[in-house]
Formats: sequence, structure tokens, C-alpha cells
Amino acid sequence: MFKLNSVKNNRRSLFGVFVALAIAIVPTRVSAQSVNCPNSWVNPKTGQTECLLIYNGALLRNPQQFLNTSKTVLVYGTQSCGWTQQMLAELNQFGIPYQFRDIDNDAISNEMWTMLRISGQDSSSSVNLPVISVNKQIMIRPDVTDVMAARK
Repeated sequence: MFKLNSVKNNRRSLFGVFVALAIAIVPTRVSAQSVNCPNSWVNPKTGQTECLLIYNGALLRNPQQFLNTSKTVLVYGTQSCGWTQQMLAELNQFGIPYQFRDIDNDAISNEMWTMLRISGQDSSSSVNLPVISVNKQIMIRPDVTDVMAARK
């Protein structure tokens, strides 16, 4: 006969098997759109993989549209960060147009973390500053030459 503990353990392992089977039988198609998307699902109506993200309570079906598509550099950082201030000075030195986004503002901070998640970057609880967004690219503490190359 079975002991009560072995029945509980068997239920857990059976649950894992059922979950694995459910995942295995769901039809998936990998599209180019899903390659750069950390959160995706297969639309049952179309069979296509769609990228999605919840931002400020709204579901974004194509969050790549949220990324900066212009050649203007968005610099996410703080006034007190030496690395951020050095990047701003170098951008000024090379005449590169930029917008400084102070992450001490909660809305700007949420925007930065959302962009990091969309781009597939590590979205742990901390990140090295500055975070740079240009031409749909997100860079963490890059060299100014990398920023200039991304603008082309």
C-alpha cells in the first residue's frame, strides 16, 4: 500500500508531467518578431507568435514600438551618477544630440525598466548607469563610440 506522503509526492510529479505535456502539445511557430521579445504567446486565431508586455496597466501587443526609433540618444541616469555625467560630457564634446532622462522620477524609472525588459536585457533589481536608447538599441554603460556607431 501507499503511504500518504508518497501519494502527495506522486501528485506533485504527476502535475509536473501534465504541465510538460500541455506545453509540448501547444503548437508554436517562431517568427522573426518573437526573436527579440522576452514575453510572447501564440495567438490561437492566427497561429503567429506575438510579442506582448503590460506597461502602466495596458497590454502592448508589439512593445518594440515602445523603443526609441530616432537617432536622438536617450540617456537614462541620475544627476549624481559620475558615469552618466561623463557620458553627457562626451556626447556634448562630439556634438551628439541627446535627451537626459532622470530616473529619480518614478515614471522615467518605470520607462527605463520596461525598455530593458522589452530588449531582453537583464532586468534584475539594479543596473549600471547610464542606460542608452538609440535606434531601437538599448546599451548599458556603453562607450561613446558605441553610441555613435548605433546612431548610423
